[in-house]
Amino acid sequence: MKTRNNIIISIIEDQLEIGVGLKEYINKQTEYICDIHYLNATDALLGIPSCKPDVVICDIGLPDMTGVECMKKLLVNEPETKFIMFTVFDTDVYLFEALKYGASGYILKDDSLVEIVQAINDVINGNGAMSPAIAKKVIHSFHQTPNSRKVESLTEHQLLILKYIADGLLNKEIADKLLINEGSVKVQISTIYKRLSVNNRVEAVNLYKDSR
Repeated sequence: MKTRNNIIISIIEDQLEIGVGLKEYINKQTEYICDIHYLNATDALLGIPSCKPDVVICDIGLPDMTGVECMKKLLVNEPETKFIMFTVFDTDVYLFEALKYGASGYILKDDSLVEIVQAINDVINGNGAMSPAIAKKVIHSFHQTPNSRKVESLTEHQLLILKYIADGLLNKEIADKLLINEGSVKVQISTIYKRLSVNNRVEAVNLYKDSR
């Protein structure tokens, strides 16, 4: 049976300096053991099932797949493992996807080491853990209309394209502003339509205006 002094923590973080620094700090805490720092999801998917950590601190922006995808795969066979997403991204699309698929916490990389260890304490004790900025977003989401939630699920790049569409710009004009080719704009617009569940520019613009 595990005691408070042998709780195992693993880290999945592709930036070596950040991962090593976090591992060293966690190992200074008498109640936790940080066993391994993985640099990518592939290695984590191979190693974590055998070492069975209690908590995994997982970067979202991994090189081989998103941290959310990695978490989803690991939770299939390790449902008791707690995941804290560790990221520079505070956009809603990452936040709510992570929480939807089983994350127990969501913290930002500019949080202090003390705050990160507190997040580990919180999830070990059966609570959620969020950076204050993230908690604000969650609270804000409960006051949003369905259309607002759809629009805020877009990435910043997609939101900018949608704004340009609402301003009446043509695909070529959008491409010129963003310094990308027109084909890329068309692909992004198609993705925007799918996320907003609309079929054309008029519907997309109406939904965008309704969300403001």
